[in-house]
Amino acid sequence: MTSGSLGLEAQTILTDTAILEKYRHLAIEGAPPQRTGLPHLTAGEQALYAYLAEYAASHGTWLLLEQERIPWSHAYPVLAEAMACIPRRQHGTAARETTGSLY
Repeated sequence: MTSGSLGLEAQTILTDTAILEKYRHLAIEGAPPQRTGLPHLTAGEQALYAYLAEYAASHGTWLLLEQERIPWSHAYPVLAEAMACIPRRQHGTAARETTGSLY
């Protein structure tokens, strides 16, 4: 997990070159990102960003692979594994803080 500028820990999933290569057929062409300085990317994300930038330089457009397009049969186990690594807080406070509601 990495800690962002707000001090919140986050773990990214399904955001690397291997995923793009596996599901390239689901990607579409689109506009480049608005920001170019991305100091908090993981090594895998940096490699993916470099690949996308090279693709854009040679094709004139960016590739966009929305995670929602990745088949659930692949995404669900990856998401479940990532969630299993998150330490649970006592008395369900993590759920209340995440959703902003009491239940």
